[in-house]
Amino acid sequence: KSIDNQPMWETSFRSPVPLEVKGTWTLHGCWRFVSDPVNQAAMLFESSTGLTVANHGLPLADEACLIRYDLDQERGRHLNVHQPVIASKAHWAIPGQTLFDDWPLKPVLELLLTETARDLQNAGWPA
Repeated sequence: KSIDNQPMWETSFRSPVPLEVKGTWTLHGCWRFVSDPVNQAAMLFESSTGLTVANHGLPLADEACLIRYDLDQERGRHLNVHQPVIASKAHWAIPGQTLFDDWPLKPVLELLLTETARDLQNAGWPA
């Protein structure tokens, strides 16, 4: 594969996860790398880690990515939250010195797998 005529490689995963709210939940992640033009070492180009739900019984698409932590070279770190009214086109940039560093994986996974279910329950998501 390539990005802007530059060789690119990626690694990714999809894994079912049990959450204590209605739906079939999938945790997914992807990291894309390019070669650093200076030293040819692998350089993170973009990443995405998110939580998708299907079989939810709500007026959403059959499968919807509810929350996604992304990194790209244009916006840096940003958060996407499913918003059907605006077709999930809003991206909230995360300011700070680490704008172009990847999200720390362990805290992101803890948020997605622990706090998201609790927040959804508190917001009235069906059990």
